[in-house]
Amino acid sequence: MVETWASDPMLVDPVAFCIDAQGRVYVAETARQERGVEDTRSQPYWNLDDISLQTVEDRLAMYQEWAHKRPNGMGHYTEYEDRIRRLVDENGDGRADSSTIYSDGYNEPLDGTGSGVLAHRGTVYYTNIPHLWMLRDTDGDGVADSKVSLLEGFGIRIALRGHDMHGLTWGPDGRLYWSIGDRGYNVVSQEGTRLKDPTSGAVFRCEPDGSNLEVFHTGLRNPQELAFDDYGVLFTGDNNSDAGDRARLVHVAEGGQTGWRMEYQTLGGVNTRGPWVQEGLWETHHEHRPAWSLPPVAHVGNGPSGLVHYPGLGLDDRYDDHFFLCNFSGSPGHSQVKSFAVKPDGAGYEVADVHDFAAKVLCTDVDFGYDGRMYISDWVEGWEQAENGRILTIHDPRHVADPAIAESRDLFMTGFEELEDHHLARLLGHQDQRVRLQSQFELAWRGDESIDIFGEVVRSDDRQLARLHAIWGLGMLGRLTGDPTVVTGALRPLLLDPDPEIRGQVARVLGEAGDPQVGADLVELIFDPEPRVVYHATMAVGRLGYTEGMDAITEMLWSNDNQDLLLRHAGVMALTWLDDREALLAMSRDEFPAVRLAVLLSLRRMHDSAVEVFLQDPDPFIAAEAARAINDLPLEDSMPALLDQLRIFQADAPASMMHDAPEQERTAVLRRALNAGIRSGRSEDAAAVAAVALNEANPPAMRREAVAVLADWPEPSVRDRVNGAYRPVPDGDRDLEAWNSVLARALPRLVQDEDAELATSARELAAAHAITLDDTMTWAILRDPEAGTRERIACLRQLQSSEADRAEAMKVAMDAEDVRLRGAGMMILADQDPAAAMQRIKSDLQWGDVDLRQESLRVLGTIDTPEAYQVLLDLVGQVQSGALPVALHVDVLELARLRKGDAMELLLILSKGDSDDGTAWYESAWTGGDAERGRALVLYHPGAACIRCHAIDGHGGIAGPDLSMVGDRLDRAALLESIIRPGAVITEGYGEVTAMPEMTEHLDPRDVRDIVEYLSTRR
Repeated sequence: MVETWASDPMLVDPVAFCIDAQGRVYVAETARQERGVEDTRSQPYWNLDDISLQTVEDRLAMYQEWAHKRPNGMGHYTEYEDRIRRLVDENGDGRADSSTIYSDGYNEPLDGTGSGVLAHRGTVYYTNIPHLWMLRDTDGDGVADSKVSLLEGFGIRIALRGHDMHGLTWGPDGRLYWSIGDRGYNVVSQEGTRLKDPTSGAVFRCEPDGSNLEVFHTGLRNPQELAFDDYGVLFTGDNNSDAGDRARLVHVAEGGQTGWRMEYQTLGGVNTRGPWVQEGLWETHHEHRPAWSLPPVAHVGNGPSGLVHYPGLGLDDRYDDHFFLCNFSGSPGHSQVKSFAVKPDGAGYEVADVHDFAAKVLCTDVDFGYDGRMYISDWVEGWEQAENGRILTIHDPRHVADPAIAESRDLFMTGFEELEDHHLARLLGHQDQRVRLQSQFELAWRGDESIDIFGEVVRSDDRQLARLHAIWGLGMLGRLTGDPTVVTGALRPLLLDPDPEIRGQVARVLGEAGDPQVGADLVELIFDPEPRVVYHATMAVGRLGYTEGMDAITEMLWSNDNQDLLLRHAGVMALTWLDDREALLAMSRDEFPAVRLAVLLSLRRMHDSAVEVFLQDPDPFIAAEAARAINDLPLEDSMPALLDQLRIFQADAPASMMHDAPEQERTAVLRRALNAGIRSGRSEDAAAVAAVALNEANPPAMRREAVAVLADWPEPSVRDRVNGAYRPVPDGDRDLEAWNSVLARALPRLVQDEDAELATSARELAAAHAITLDDTMTWAILRDPEAGTRERIACLRQLQSSEADRAEAMKVAMDAEDVRLRGAGMMILADQDPAAAMQRIKSDLQWGDVDLRQESLRVLGTIDTPEAYQVLLDLVGQVQSGALPVALHVDVLELARLRKGDAMELLLILSKGDSDDGTAWYESAWTGGDAERGRALVLYHPGAACIRCHAIDGHGGIAGPDLSMVGDRLDRAALLESIIRPGAVITEGYGEVTAMPEMTEHLDPRDVRDIVEYLSTRR
């Protein structure tokens, strides 16, 4: 049964919520979406600045630098606030009847979005970038009067809206866990340790007072919420990047890295999303998947938001140990709460029983109340905030009378503090996970008196979950007392327990307790037949620093042979924690590839330049992994070794294991070695890059990349060519004369290559730098109507550098049937003889077809003469009168908007009116576009992000209609209307309000026209 528990105006724009012990609901509300909390897709001008930021103070300075872009300057960032609202059902009728603001004023420029809230025993924790807040209502008036920042420095970058700090939950170890999206962090812990990663999302944990902050897992994109299962295993949902990848369910393993970097989001073209897509980091399994990153468990949903584990009360037994995930897809019709179970699969997990539990709700968060009901926060409509919202409840009438629900509710209402020890011990096995956890916490917080109580439960209780909570409670006591023997004495005998879950959790807690006397016992457990036990035992041996366990870890890695990736991860973590560099270097020569790979991954985690020795490993997969570590971290001291790899990809190189390696491994090494080459800037390295391009045995994409590297050689980008990181090349003069000599030797051969794209790029590079080529071939290609347009234009530009050939080349081009080639010829003529070009332009505008007239208009825009201005005035007049074909309106008006002059401005007003709402300029954009360019915009434009909501040929989102055959459903006028006025007509089945933002904020009229052209071909 679904009911509305609260609706606007009692709450608006709910991002997340929690329920306290008295059943009061605390809602994290936002009013700052792109009104203080920004999105780089809307402000592309600061993208390069954004990826360079290292602290939250840097972000504030960036806001100040670009404040002139805002109508009200820095006031833009403080006008609206985020807040926490408290909702209460005062009369117990199943609906909230009281709504108050618990805490507000979160409107500093660096604030937001506030998207995580957790109430516990009178304290409310709140994650609102850049702070983790601890709030208290000390006088009981329902308003927080104590506000303490436990930690700050979260949210260095802007990234994408919604990639904030969230996910607050309690771990079974009594620590506070939460997550952040890829806005990064640079935080100094209460103990003075700096934790910094500006480029990825992460999961953190700390003690309830904010002490002992740790990074638990990293490499996430946008992990909205966290949830532990009954066995203390942590999971989160992580979103896709709108590039054909899919959202993921992630097992949040301690020390895990999941592969995402914030900079990937802005990489497009042949390197779209960088290694995330190019090397398949988002995929669950494939043969060539990089080893440094743990794969996701599965692909579930397409917009993971809230996540909760079923506590055990209120639903059928089917849902025992199930999770519920909010799948936020931008429209109610395609959003739902999904349910699934996670089952052991070796040391890792697999997903089962995935299904929709509640549909047609734009859910942001989900939780269970102590009344046996599921609570869901509903955004109601669209991606943007609309100042509405609801809290819905779902309950099964067959279970409302369950006495365990009443018991659970009463326990939380009255509190656990006054319960007797023996009562709490009994509750460790309660059906409700929350009751078990709070009973464990209460006993642990009582100190030494609970040691025997936990010990008795662990030894004698026949309830598995009660024993597990007792084990975790002893772990808490060990931390609270600082005495590891508290844990050792009670748990050491259980390392031989017949229940593998008990053995595994005992190993885990003993490892964290830090008593080295159990090291030998834990080593024995590395040979346990159960993979999960092996996982925990291996991690524990490493955490203890028990170096005598090195051989056992090595044997585990060898016997696992990279089959169970979570066991490999445990081995890598253990070797890293043991921190024995000499032993690792000795193991780097191990005969088993699985051992060598684990050593390499451990050295990578230690940022040790010794990883370079693995570039020579006989296993190409390991060599590729070494190249990834050196370039992607980066390890600057090892860059020369990576650069040396260019020589093995040259035609005359000695035999190498890389010659016969799979293309994926060769590409991984080559792409990074080429990047090392351009960073070095030496003339001999330019020659090596050219040799890579010339070697036909190399992967075609990397030969083209080599030519692109040569083109960028004089002025390298400040961004890494592989992963997009902000990484300026060190200052230093480049020998451009030597580089030019390299081009002179290589380009004449490259332009003859059978790879037409490679040859054309080489010819364009030759033309740009006046490199002499064989004119016989150049003329032949220019005159060949079967040759590609881009290649013929490159030949034209090559020949124009010669005064003797320029006139004839222009004539050939302007007489060609290829419209784009004619335009390129006219562009040269316009530069040489504007008056002659104008005569040609006027003739083409009068007699040419639409394509030729568009090219002529493009050339007209480059001529700044009175005659050109007058021609443009006449054309604007023809737009106003309707005499000019509609397909040319956008071209004319866009040129006119760039020209100064009273007459032009008056004509523009007459053409489009003086009260333009922003869409009038787009009215003619329904015809005359470039379908090929439109396709690129639909698939890759960072601001429009069409496939975030729409699918094409099976790739993309489901919040909006599928566009695969949209040309059959909509004519051009309707396509245009759907882009510039997305709310005018809503497709059936997609709600009453569109989720699509105003595209005119991201696309100019030419962009829209090209998109319409492309979509019209989708039939």
